[in-house]
Amino acid sequence: MPTEEEILLVEEFGTIFAQYCSSRSAGRILGWLMITEEPQSLDDIAKGLKVSKATVSNNTRLLEQMGLLRKIGIHGDRKDYYHVADGVWTSTLAAGLQKLTAMQRLAQTGLKLNAGPKSQTRFAEMNDTIQFLTDGYLKLLAEYQNHRKDKNPY
Repeated sequence: MPTEEEILLVEEFGTIFAQYCSSRSAGRILGWLMITEEPQSLDDIAKGLKVSKATVSNNTRLLEQMGLLRKIGIHGDRKDYYHVADGVWTSTLAAGLQKLTAMQRLAQTGLKLNAGPKSQTRFAEMNDTIQFLTDGYLKLLAEYQNHRKDKNPY
C-alpha cells in the first residue's frame, strides 16, 4: 500500500504530464509504476489509482509508444504486466534526437524549395535551431554516458 507521500508524488506526475506532454492519467500511471517494486497488470494499476481499466489500457499503450513503459509477460500468467523500462531516461534523450533529425530533414527539404524569401528565412531558422539542439543533444548524451561509467548501474 503506497504511503501518503507516494500518492502525492503520483498525483504530481499527473499534473506535470497534463501541463507539458500528455494526459493526467498517463502521468499518474507512470508515477505509479515508478513507486511500485514489481511489474503491474492493468487491473493492478486501475485498482491502485482508482480509475477504469479502459483508462489504464489506453494510457499504458501511449506510454509504451513513448518508450516510457515496457510490457512483459510472466510465465504461467496470461495477463500483460508493465514496468518502467531500464534506461528509460537515456532512451528518452535518444528518441528526442531522432525527432530532431526528422524535423531537420523537413527544414532541409524546405530550403531546397523555390519559395519566397520569407519562407526561406523560416526554413533557415528552423534548420539552424534544430542543428543547434542536435549538437547539444549529442554532447549531452556523451557527457551522460561518461558520467554513468562511474556510477553503479540502476
